[in-house]
Amino acid sequence: MDATNKIRCRHALLVALMVVVSGLSWMLLDQREWIWDQAWYGEVTLRLHFAAIGGAREWLTELLLGMRTKAPGLAWIGQFFVPLSSHVGGIEHALLVVNLLALLLSCWLVYLAVSRDTGNAEAALIAGFALVSMPMVVALSHEYMVETLQLLSVSALIWATSMSRAEGTHWHLLILIVVFGLSVKISTPAYMVAPAILMATNRRKPRRPVKWAIVVVGIFVGLVLAWYYLNFKVAFETAMRSASGDVAQYYGKHRPYIEKLSLWALAAFRGFGLPLLFVGLRIGAVFLGRVSCKEFQNLFQPYTLQSCAILELVLVMLIAAGQVNEDFRYLNALGPYVAYLFGFVWYRADAFRIRVVLLLALIVQHSILSQVTFGSHTFLRQIIPVHSMGGANTGQAWARQFINEVCMPHSKKVVLVASDLPELNIEHLQFSCSAAALSRDIRCACDFRSIGWKPESFENVRKVIYQVNADYILISGRATFGEFAWLNQTTPQVRTWAYASPDEFEELPFKFSPYVAVFRRRYER
Repeated sequence: MDATNKIRCRHALLVALMVVVSGLSWMLLDQREWIWDQAWYGEVTLRLHFAAIGGAREWLTELLLGMRTKAPGLAWIGQFFVPLSSHVGGIEHALLVVNLLALLLSCWLVYLAVSRDTGNAEAALIAGFALVSMPMVVALSHEYMVETLQLLSVSALIWATSMSRAEGTHWHLLILIVVFGLSVKISTPAYMVAPAILMATNRRKPRRPVKWAIVVVGIFVGLVLAWYYLNFKVAFETAMRSASGDVAQYYGKHRPYIEKLSLWALAAFRGFGLPLLFVGLRIGAVFLGRVSCKEFQNLFQPYTLQSCAILELVLVMLIAAGQVNEDFRYLNALGPYVAYLFGFVWYRADAFRIRVVLLLALIVQHSILSQVTFGSHTFLRQIIPVHSMGGANTGQAWARQFINEVCMPHSKKVVLVASDLPELNIEHLQFSCSAAALSRDIRCACDFRSIGWKPESFENVRKVIYQVNADYILISGRATFGEFAWLNQTTPQVRTWAYASPDEFEELPFKFSPYVAVFRRRYER
């Protein structure tokens, strides 16, 4: 390895260590309870772990059918990190290692791509630093959600496309990366179209992969295709409902297309941390008196990875603006493109003082972001908006006590969850029960069932209660549900029925929480 490459590797290592230290520190200090989607992904991950212990057939069945409405890649990968739970302070911390490693690898791949395409170590370093300084990227890396793995798939495609321009197309890499993206999220191909086409149309002679690579890629592709064959219909319907269907209306609203486009553009501008960089660029221009970027015209030539990055930014933004849902985390996977372009902007701008100001803006942004994620300087959330992070979710303590008293004995219990709120939801209960069972090397003895969220007639609600043959019914004690009313349209009916049926269910003197009412079937006494 020559001196230049050694210096580049040292630079990349510094950025990588920054990611690891800050991310690991936050992760070990975090005491939140997982609810809703995070808990659901965690629960499926634990089911896969238990299924692997049960045998190959049970594991394969769970692998292909354990998660049907959303792509299962996160749970597939997460199951291999479950054994870490006894070493890092809990299952939540163990599974968040997946995101930490994915962000670390994404940073490294963007660094390699920019380094290869510019031959400039500083530009590559700045690109990697920019990626790990983006508020949206950092925020979502603290959530056990699919967005960070989707970010990794896009980063890998940028790196592979960059490499193919010099060495020829690695077809096994292209297939593996695209299929990996599909395994993580059904919408991932929209983030990959332009670079994948550029890589596939490379005229250089393709590289022959080694045999073991063909075998690995073949097995993984086979598993993903099998999952899509069995679950594509329900997964596609779920995606459509979330984008512009009946579910989407609760996460956004119908607006004129131009207004939608401006909302998504503003979300991207703030989510990728561009306000501070923009201010830094303006300060640099004023400080210098002019902006000397005579080579910028080379940045936007067609048939380059830079032009593909710009095309993807525009394409995804146009698609997102056409849907009802306004969950801006869908932009997260565009982060590597923004970082890659930022590295080129740094490389093309030949004004040293502007580079210094931009670097300082990045350092300030990363420092502020670190303070925000650790719970301080909350007023700065208006400048750098991130998800609510840190702090114990103490309202969930009742769930752990209920699980220890009811679910840990080996006799099977059916528990009907008739509310969907932060303090009472089926996903958190399922995950908490599986986590408690993991620490005891047993399986959760409670079978949690949901009453559903759509309004039903009283007869239909009662029919569901009898069909599941519940041993326990959990109902929220809230008088009103506020912003979560749409998820709890059946709760009042179940509560009315439970209180009107004292001969079938008795209310327990629940000492855990004033917000949860617990009913037990009388034959349990």
